[in-house]
Amino acid sequence: MKVKRSSYHLSYYHILLFISHLWSGIDSELLQGYRVNVPRRVTVQRGLCVYIPCSFTVPETETLTRNAKGIWYNANDQIVASKWNDLHSPNKPFFLAGDVWRGDCSLFIEDPLYEDEGRYRFRVEDDDVKFGYRDMQPYVEVTELNSKPEISPIKSWIDGEEVTLSCTSPGTCVQINPQITWGGNIKNAKVENRIINHENGTKTHFSTITFTARKEQNNSPLSCIVQLKGRLTTAQQITMKVEYSPRFVDGRCQKVENRLECTCLIQSFPEPTLKWKHNGVSYNNSNHMNDKISIFTGKSNSVTNSTLTLQINTGESQNIQCVASNIHGELVLELFNETAQLTP
Repeated sequence: MKVKRSSYHLSYYHILLFISHLWSGIDSELLQGYRVNVPRRVTVQRGLCVYIPCSFTVPETETLTRNAKGIWYNANDQIVASKWNDLHSPNKPFFLAGDVWRGDCSLFIEDPLYEDEGRYRFRVEDDDVKFGYRDMQPYVEVTELNSKPEISPIKSWIDGEEVTLSCTSPGTCVQINPQITWGGNIKNAKVENRIINHENGTKTHFSTITFTARKEQNNSPLSCIVQLKGRLTTAQQITMKVEYSPRFVDGRCQKVENRLECTCLIQSFPEPTLKWKHNGVSYNNSNHMNDKISIFTGKSNSVTNSTLTLQINTGESQNIQCVASNIHGELVLELFNETAQLTP
């Protein structure tokens, strides 16, 4: 019985400790009706911005008026942002985004400095309410600028096609107005910079460029450069892909004793399929490599180079053609044509 009684008193003691703990720290706020809902940690890049969603409550016995004032403090107890009656404090880069009297303590941070990193806390003040929410203090981490603008759409175009590309600046900030420019092998381009205004006051900045794609632009770079505040710059670069049908670069045949040696250089994108024709009969790399005929085909940069070596009989007619094709067309080149001489 003594053991049971001792166990009973021990359990009762722990219950009292548990209840005491509920009335301390964060749980004391919950029981009193004061509660704040905010992320524990957020990250913001130099030159950009971050939106910290935040909501808070007061006891049901209290009603916030439109004169309710919201205040954000840093770790040094300095005011970084405040708002009442839709009036903002002049402090930058922090400002309250929502209506305090509605229980909105959301915070915007734009273009912060590294020394702005740290913890922040919220306080509400009204006629009958004055409370600081100390138990939930979000930590703001400030990092280097590493976000890049986004270019779209990224795809291949056809020679002569009209192309419109869009470049969107990173971040949808309220007070930051980035400058967007384009760079690359583009002639006679039309550029338009635009802004989309969102309901919450944020903005999306983007630029469009319209030009005619040319085969000379294939594999050349195109870049979008965004300049933010404080001379901070970020850029994105793509490699343009312009498709076109086979184009003749060079080709010739020479007769050496009883053989013909021919070369054919073709440029196209996508890469062409190349074959040879001798007197109307087709040959390619895969089906002919013997004592009579040999074919070697390689590629250097964007040029496909094929070499044909053919044993011939003296006095016969010889017709050599180089045939190149891809999905956009076919090119037939007659590189050698000799008619047999009749013996009198």
